[in-house]
Amino acid sequence: MFRKAIFLALVIVCLPTLALAEIGRIKIAIGDAFIERAAKKVTAASGVTLEQSDVLVTGSDGRISVTFIDNSRFSVGPDSRVNLKTFKFDTTTLEGQFDVNVEKGTLAIYSGQIAKSRPDAMKVRTPTSILGVRGTRFIVEVQPILVLLPGEDDASSGAVAVNNEAGVTSTVVEKAYVVAKVGSKSLFASTTDEARIRDEHGELLDTIPAPLKSYLIYFNTGTTDLTPASVTTLVEMLKDVNTRPGADVQVTGHTDTVGGQRDNDRLSLTRAQFIKKRLEEMGIDPSSVLATGRGERALLVETPDATAEEKNRRVEIIVR
Repeated sequence: MFRKAIFLALVIVCLPTLALAEIGRIKIAIGDAFIERAAKKVTAASGVTLEQSDVLVTGSDGRISVTFIDNSRFSVGPDSRVNLKTFKFDTTTLEGQFDVNVEKGTLAIYSGQIAKSRPDAMKVRTPTSILGVRGTRFIVEVQPILVLLPGEDDASSGAVAVNNEAGVTSTVVEKAYVVAKVGSKSLFASTTDEARIRDEHGELLDTIPAPLKSYLIYFNTGTTDLTPASVTTLVEMLKDVNTRPGADVQVTGHTDTVGGQRDNDRLSLTRAQFIKKRLEEMGIDPSSVLATGRGERALLVETPDATAEEKNRRVEIIVR
């Protein structure tokens, strides 16, 4: 049986790296739950922002769910202590580093952009092992047991590399519902299944924040003028924000390949800031909206240089 501690992990312009104090937000806090920040104790509540080195702490009836700015999602179970030791994320390149120390208790993780950026950019540390997250989701007991789960959106489960404290890989878990012993040199010859996982850890999994939702806003060439359909999209997005506890919004601007890279970097950020202002005018808390620009670095439709393409002239709004 898998009793004590869990991790779930999915793997879900040339502007300077953003130095952001906020790394994520609490969505749900239940029972005895708080944050240790330096020498202070902060009550956990929906909408409270998190910073690097915060420690999430829950009592016997406590649970906390969190969404991070790289789109990772956490759920902390009862009697847990989880240290967000290192969090660095460049919202332009989508690269970073995320180190989590699980000192005790249970944790469910759906990993985000950092885990996708390069192998082992996200590490989950237990008292006995270091888990290299490779775009996947999994359950692990600090006892210690690890169970890889199927991917959230497709059949792929990704992988988890189980390393010792010296960084030496003992095994790589790649198949869904295979059970591995953290700290062991080999896999257990056993498996589990969805029903058993739900029976033992259903409450923890149900506390994971809702899946992110993305909305695309399009512009007329070289402007911040919205296409008519995009006005309707903004209204739909606002309804989504209003249904989520502790909602926060990532606004990322993009351009087509008309114009130089530097100009497009500026234009993409201008578009993101324009939409951020529109969202604030619609009643969304300004502190919950982050605007960034990526220029022409993430084309939806691949085109040669100097090609006008409506689908590339866009802002992506992610509601968490």
